[in-house]
Amino acid sequence: MLQLRIPAAAMLLAVVVAGCSSQSTSQPTATATAEQPASREPSPEGTKYRLAAEPAGAQEVTAVRTDAADGDKVVVVGRIGGDVNPWVDGRAAFSLVDNSVRACSDIPGDACPTPWDYCCETDKLKTGKMLVKFVDDGGQLIASDARELLGVGELDTVIIEGTVQKSEDGNAVLLASGLFVKSQFTGASAEAGHEGHDHDGHDHGHEGHEHGDHDHDEAAPAATDAGQT
Repeated sequence: MLQLRIPAAAMLLAVVVAGCSSQSTSQPTATATAEQPASREPSPEGTKYRLAAEPAGAQEVTAVRTDAADGDKVVVVGRIGGDVNPWVDGRAAFSLVDNSVRACSDIPGDACPTPWDYCCETDKLKTGKMLVKFVDDGGQLIASDARELLGVGELDTVIIEGTVQKSEDGNAVLLASGLFVKSQFTGASAEAGHEGHDHDGHDHGHEGHEHGDHDHDEAAPAATDAGQT
């Protein structure tokens, strides 16, 4: 009986080639999946707040803070961010930043894992950021997380319809009724920890650091009164 003898070296080469082929087909899929954001569709309850068409006449955040009066109905455009956590957990509220302010992802070579905190331009957030609260028909802050309700994420560019609520000290809050998503950010994930990074010799660690006009730890009780900031 004729026996075919295959050299051990040839068998080893075949195994190596097969292994490389398997890796080359699976790796791109894993990378593409990692770069995609989580589900960005609104919840069934949130669909009524998502606008199908882009509203006209949108103003930047800074302009609304400066020029709008209390009670004015406006359309505002900006990007979600302004802090490591720009959300009010469990509530339909978040901070919106003027497009003139640069996020870390707008700076070439910056590898900040949470670019939506705008830690390189915090001085501009005083006038370039405002709190947005989605309210129900009774004017009450909606007790649903904005990310799940509206299908939005950090650094998404959104256009929002709403009513300005302005305090005597000039602080402006937008009581929102509708949102149009102009573009969605698909970069770094919010799950990537921010241990603090150094830009131009400045350390931007964020433990205990508060940006802008509102503290998220104090914002959650506002669910019972949309008028509180």
